[in-house]
Amino acid sequence: MTYKTGFSRQSLILLVWMLASSYQLMAQTTATTLGLKALKNSDESRTFNVILTGEVETGSIPVFEAKVDFMTLADGKSEVLGSVSTDRDGKATLKLEKGTHFLKDKDGSTEVKASFMGLGTLSNSEASVKFKELNLQVA
Repeated sequence: MTYKTGFSRQSLILLVWMLASSYQLMAQTTATTLGLKALKNSDESRTFNVILTGEVETGSIPVFEAKVDFMTLADGKSEVLGSVSTDRDGKATLKLEKGTHFLKDKDGSTEVKASFMGLGTLSNSEASVKFKELNLQVA
């Protein structure tokens, strides 16, 4: 049985190819970038600021409502510090009070890692900072 569509065979093949290509583009993974900054506040608390962006043809765009997990790492061990969700600008802040326990390596350094585990076609991304407590006394 044949149907009269008004399309040539080449037009139909081209249309099917374009639809398949569009589907493949939509299913491709979008790369993400996670930026992380750490601050020690005057009250001895710590603030960790992240920004999560997705890379598209026109540049970077914010990834909003994405869960970012924070962990402290040292010598193969890890402990969860907390989780936050990004706002409409792709930004989020985790504030940890004075006395928060951080794992320390043999040198006394602390590493904090922020991780986005991916979502849909967005790839996972992570960033980390390493710092060491210093006590300065002015005489």
